[in-house]
Amino acid sequence: MARVEELLVELGLEEVADDPIESLSQGHGRLVELGRALVQDPLLLLLDEPSSVRHREASAFAAVLVEVRSRRETAMLLVEHDLDFVRRVVERTYVLDFGKVIASGPVEEVLADPVVRRAYLGRPREAVDGLLEATAVLEVAPEPPVLELRDVSASYGRFRALFGVSLSVPAGSVTALVARTAPASPRSPA
Repeated sequence: MARVEELLVELGLEEVADDPIESLSQGHGRLVELGRALVQDPLLLLLDEPSSVRHREASAFAAVLVEVRSRRETAMLLVEHDLDFVRRVVERTYVLDFGKVIASGPVEEVLADPVVRRAYLGRPREAVDGLLEATAVLEVAPEPPVLELRDVSASYGRFRALFGVSLSVPAGSVTALVARTAPASPRSPA
């Protein structure tokens, strides 16, 4: 029980600890989900669209993730649409185009990459930001990975989401892939 009390304080949930989950805001709900995962002291957290709450709550949640990252050795893999959120939490990003990695590196460098911009309709950076979907990696000292993908292909419906993608998530890192959302008519990878 002491561990739960510590997490309530760490995540700023003391004031709502006795409230039913359905009465909490989306942001508080996300914090409860994070706490439920962290109580197990995981090696890896998989976070699906953690910013899918009101903007103010997304900003606060990003700050909590940065704080959690600074206190723990838990690696994180984000699937995220909000690149401002990714910029606040992640240092290294992989960009996909039709399921293939076309760039990787620090977020700002990757988003400025001409290949990335061309892949996203050759639009200026502001327009590209709205089209990108992130799945993101904050790299730390090399350690054995807690998750390693090699030559992974995946689809949902007729859309090919991954095509021969390889990446690893080091212990204590935060990782993202960045890709466009599914196109109206999918095409085969080149």
